[in-house]
Amino acid sequence: MRFSIVTIVWNNLSGLRKTAQSLRGQQRELFEWIVVDGGSTDGTLEALAEFSGLMDHFQSGPDRGLYDAMNKGIARASGQYVLFLNGDDILLPDVLARTEQRLADDGRGYSLIFGEVALLFSNGRVRHRKVLPPDVHLWHRMPTSHQATFISLAEHLLIPHDLSYSVSSDYYTIAKIYQNRRDNVLLLNYEVAQTPIGGASFTARHPLRMLRDHHRIQTEVLNVPAVIKWASLARKAVAIGAIRIIQTFPGRA
Repeated sequence: MRFSIVTIVWNNLSGLRKTAQSLRGQQRELFEWIVVDGGSTDGTLEALAEFSGLMDHFQSGPDRGLYDAMNKGIARASGQYVLFLNGDDILLPDVLARTEQRLADDGRGYSLIFGEVALLFSNGRVRHRKVLPPDVHLWHRMPTSHQATFISLAEHLLIPHDLSYSVSSDYYTIAKIYQNRRDNVLLLNYEVAQTPIGGASFTARHPLRMLRDHHRIQTEVLNVPAVIKWASLARKAVAIGAIRIIQTFPGRA
């Protein structure tokens, strides 16, 4: 099996349904769906029959947060690549078939595959995010959102999410795998997913935590020179302010 889709959910049955509907539009033989629930009380467990034939593994119980749940998901995965697609995230039509064809044409494996993503703001605006080449931009940020990043499962198991990064462990994981990658990196020129802005690890909601996490990653993992590191952190602070401004205005980007 090529892809393992891991979904983390907690008291978000409506979001889980959205994600499930997007998976129904994919070629079923290409993926397994693993759902890790944090102990929901909103009827998620009672509604599991709705996902019969689509969900390959479900577990529910307390965890130590989002990244702990993500680690539980990869421990259950068996595909070549893992993609984290959480409740409310939508995998765009035929993405898995399109990516499978690209991999078949290339005839090789990759450590990381980065795709484009559509960011949906709470006011209805949509922002298209292209992939940033990691060799140039990884010092400053992730090349794309984790919802559009396929990670080699074998390499992710060696480098799981570090729970000491409270809101940016996905950045840590991508940076660490990139630094120690066994294979090349593939950049896709199409959107993989649509994801709402404002989740548990949304940086504009936790700016100080994000800046602290990023400083550690840039220092301990990426060895970013001090001048560039501080300039990067200042730019992130400005970007957070810009995102908050975008959210306050109606319309479409």
